Amino acid sequence: MIKYIVHTTSAYSDLNGNTYHFAKITSTKTGKSLVVNSVGSPGNATHLLFRRNGNTKPLVSDWSEVYAVQSWEKKKEWMRLSHHTKGFDGDQHYEGDVTATMIRRLNRKEQHGTKD
Repeated sequence: MIKYIVHTTSAYSDLNGNTYHFAKITSTKTGKSLVVNSVGSPGNATHLLFRRNGNTKPLVSDWSEVYAVQSWEKKKEWMRLSHHTKGFDGDQHYEGDVTATMIRRLNRKEQHGTKD
């Protein structure tokens, strides 16, 4: 069963050969998304799901639980998408700041009248 959809949006290489990426990790359980800005490479956001924090289990145990897709855009369109894409918390996060706890929050269903 697919638990997460990871959509990485990349910009075509510029004149200096630089390529830029951002990713959106979406929980299939709740539909909530987390936006990861300045991803180092197309597969990095997917690998965040397999990272362990201390003694905790990874978020997914098998590649079949992740659907990863990549799209390519011209630099100007990539910049527009990168600037306007926000996660469920209304923010974007840098790859190094993303924790397993942040991704686990995607699976929490909001209850009316209470705060997480």
